[in-house]
Amino acid sequence: MLDRFNTLATEAAEEALLACCAAPAWASRVAAPAVSHRGDLVVAGVSAFDELGWADLRQALARMRASGTGPPRRRRGRLVRREQAGVQGSGRADEVNEAYERRFGHLFLIFASGKSADEILVAARGRMRNDEDTERTVVRGELRKIVELRLERLAEAHERSGAERRGREQDAQRSGAERRAANRMHSVRSGAEGPRTGCTASARAGAAAKRRRRHERSGAERRGREQVAQLRLGPAPQRSEATA
Repeated sequence: MLDRFNTLATEAAEEALLACCAAPAWASRVAAPAVSHRGDLVVAGVSAFDELGWADLRQALARMRASGTGPPRRRRGRLVRREQAGVQGSGRADEVNEAYERRFGHLFLIFASGKSADEILVAARGRMRNDEDTERTVVRGELRKIVELRLERLAEAHERSGAERRGREQDAQRSGAERRAANRMHSVRSGAEGPRTGCTASARAGAAAKRRRRHERSGAERRGREQVAQLRLGPAPQRSEATA
């Protein structure tokens, strides 16, 4: 899913797309509709690329020189250097690039993935023999393949970022659910302890009442025994005055 890409502001989405194809008209067209999956973005980008005129392609080629400042420019520069590594960096490559630019007025561009430096040099020399219209067709095809590859990488990066964000959200939700479950368990335990405490108090009160009743019965029995003893003994004998 490309949720993260779809949430980008229009300007941010266009900047990200310019790293794939440095034609502003193309980036504006591709950034407009929301896309759901990686393949949708690639198809939309390639379809929009096929509608570009040569002036747009010349603009893209000019902006691919890795010149200027700022993160988007540096990112485009890194892409160009990585993809065109076999074309740059040697004396023979520099000579061919300069000759090609004098011949056609723009940098030499080739889909270099999987090609050796020698293969690229052979292709460059062969294309030097093309007329302008033929070379424009070749350049369009090479740039189309580059744009398609870059779109796939862009979509993959956003899918990975979106998956990581969803994973963090799910972890947060699980943590919240665990906290709520722990709070509920604590509440249940606290509630269970409350009735037990009440029962214990009632038991203590009942025991005290039993003790009072036993004490009362014991006192009554004692008084009863004393009364029985008095009845058995009878009243004390009185002295007779005559006897006295």
